Amino acid sequence: MRPCEDAVTLRPDATVECVECGLPMTPVAESAETVTVECANRHRVVTALPDDRATRALIDNWIAKKGAQLHVQHERWEREEDEE
Repeated sequence: MRPCEDAVTLRPDATVECVECGLPMTPVAESAETVTVECANRHRVVTALPDDRATRALIDNWIAKKGAQLHVQHERWEREEDEE
């Protein structure tokens, strides 16, 4: 998973268009200074975490949604294994 480019400007909804495939990129991780966005094709970009509190709240929301999706998927896989 290599980055598409070094830095991007996030839209007001905390997303950005992938320069490689055109799909929307959503936040998947953050640190104290950066946010990582990723598209469905797993192209990733790490960019500066914005100062805007509203955008930071949206970033946290996107990351939480992704985590919830992964949790549900793992539960599904466990149920399927138990059924076999």
